[in-house]
Amino acid sequence: MRDRLAVAIVCLLVLSPSLAVGTVAADGASIDGHRVADERALDGERLAEGAPYEDWQIDGEQAEETESALERSATPVAEPAATASMHAIDQSTTLHHRPDDVGTFGAVVTLSIPEPVRALSVRVPTRATIESADGFDVVDGSTLRWNGETAQPTVTLGVETNRRQRRGGHANTGDPAGEPAQQVFDAGTDLDFAETREWGIVAVPQLALDWEYERGHSISVERSVDVAGDGAVGETIVVFGPVEVYEAEAGGERHRLVVPQAADLAESPDAILQALDEASRALTLGAPNDEFFVVAAPVGEVDWRAAGLQYGDSDAWVRADAPLDDPGSVWLHEYTHSRQPFAGVGNGTTEAIRWLVEGQADYYAATLALELGYAEYDEFRRFVDRGSLYPYDQGVLSDPDTWTDPETPYARGPPALLAIDREIRRATDGDLTLQHAFRRVNVAETPLESRAFYAAVEAVGGADARATAERVVETETVPDTRTESAYRSLFDGEPTAFDHRFRDAAITVSGPYRGGQLGGLDELVPGETAAVPIAIENEDADTGYFDAALVVDGAIVDATAGSLDAGDRATGTVAWTPTEPGTYDLRVGDDRRTVTVEAAATATVSDLVVSDRSVDQGDDVTATAVVTGHPDRPSRADVHIRTPGGTVAEETVHLAPGATARVEATFTLDRDGLNQVTAGDRQALVGVGTLAGGVAEVDALAESIPTPAIAGGAVVVAALGGVLAARRHGGV
Repeated sequence: MRDRLAVAIVCLLVLSPSLAVGTVAADGASIDGHRVADERALDGERLAEGAPYEDWQIDGEQAEETESALERSATPVAEPAATASMHAIDQSTTLHHRPDDVGTFGAVVTLSIPEPVRALSVRVPTRATIESADGFDVVDGSTLRWNGETAQPTVTLGVETNRRQRRGGHANTGDPAGEPAQQVFDAGTDLDFAETREWGIVAVPQLALDWEYERGHSISVERSVDVAGDGAVGETIVVFGPVEVYEAEAGGERHRLVVPQAADLAESPDAILQALDEASRALTLGAPNDEFFVVAAPVGEVDWRAAGLQYGDSDAWVRADAPLDDPGSVWLHEYTHSRQPFAGVGNGTTEAIRWLVEGQADYYAATLALELGYAEYDEFRRFVDRGSLYPYDQGVLSDPDTWTDPETPYARGPPALLAIDREIRRATDGDLTLQHAFRRVNVAETPLESRAFYAAVEAVGGADARATAERVVETETVPDTRTESAYRSLFDGEPTAFDHRFRDAAITVSGPYRGGQLGGLDELVPGETAAVPIAIENEDADTGYFDAALVVDGAIVDATAGSLDAGDRATGTVAWTPTEPGTYDLRVGDDRRTVTVEAAATATVSDLVVSDRSVDQGDDVTATAVVTGHPDRPSRADVHIRTPGGTVAEETVHLAPGATARVEATFTLDRDGLNQVTAGDRQALVGVGTLAGGVAEVDALAESIPTPAIAGGAVVVAALGGVLAARRHGGV
């Protein structure tokens, strides 16, 4: 009987050499008990470049109840295929104004689910109520689960319209023009979003998605929003009711001004667009927006909390009665917020530098109003000097607990920034400004801290500029504004003329894959950092200060500052780390280059070796996976070594071209019989116990014999007989 069993096992090995030997469930589960479709998606995907929606800034302050829209997606447990199939979940949202139910608007959300997605759930915002669902099972008041059959499930939500935030928003410092109209309904007070029977300004509701999908695929989310009937749609703000839309292109971005029929503008649409055009060209502190969407909010029927509010990356509303000829122009204030990428990273800033979000917006609203002719110097000076008045002069900017008035960052920020700007200009003979420091701040990938702000100021203006920044931020000092002549002497000069350009030289690369030199930027893969050679030349007749920046797709990613005598040249490097594959536009000065970055190749597990094919329960076994990279390109692989008991090693391997690496794991096996160890598409059998150990040894022997299968089968049978006989003679 034992001989027959041995022959049966040998036949199994010979006739089915690729069979995954192990415990196979009746329902078809794989050896480790996980079905492919059940691999949970765990990695988060952000909705847009920049901050996730739950961290959006409400006019510079983090929204307390901004809707979360973070999807949960991820790689399956097994290594991904070299070329994953790309698919998208299409999320289409249509918003409906409900004039007969003021205070609640409708949102119909339809998902088009691609074939590889096997399970999906939806979490709705806290301000929304599930009214109906088709293709979804309602789990509770805020969660739906896809039924797995309907290709385009739909949910209809009732969303609370009238919203107020407790923080943020540009302060409404003036009375509305004219007498307010009688309110038609009780919308509430201090609102950031609201509607009437005729119009509405609402926030787009955001849904959180979780899904499970098959291996070998990549899943993304594509979103679209529209409005049923009259209205206009931004990225995060939607307007209900009849509107006029005015558009203009400026400085590489589009400005879209939406004027509801109920709004009575204090300025002409052309004047507002002209102001935004001039502001976009004057501000170089952050990448321009693709589009700045701004709504003129009607005044009278709604008690707005603020004079304006910037929401999301580049959407805003401003009271329709807001003037342009004001040193604190709300139009310019909200536009400046859209150029503050640092305010949307993580939670925006640490507490010690929170003042900067509103302080910067008011400072540049005032300086732009002065430079563009919307305000006289005396008006500008009075606006900035309010920081020296009670109660704003109390406390320290870097310590919000010492502020005696919530308007402190608006009032104290401008004089502090003016003093820093003045010192940078003085130290560089007017060649460099505070905007050059903000260029460095805006490339931050973590919440902004005071030390990073101070370092940026010092990099541009030197140690004295940093000392000024520390003094006006960390003490109760409120600097004065100086006379107009003193201001003009620093702020109105022409900067020294420099030529900045790429330099043809070897590019040094560093990162997880390799270190050394490259022939060109096209050899980069995402995650690698390139030191890009540049050349700087002073083309002026005087000594001057430069700040040479590398601009990628309109955003400054790195810069180097210094000074050169007239006619002198210098060389340097600026760093760039592409994070995604794609085609990028790079610029240094007026010198442009187009660079295509391809994804790293997929490394493969080329061999899997175990230290012993036959063990007893509790014995240590070491498995070594050999990972081989692409011969010509950097490669990566997520390597998992698995046993029937689960994953025993998990490592992401990065390889230089042509390189190999090893991933090792030591473990014990507690189940008698054949145990399959896997890594990638490689496997090895380890037997626990006498008979299983013999079979595993024969399997290893068969793998090592490069002969045809039938001949190999004869050798295997003979070998197995020898192994078993030897064990019997040994008293096993």
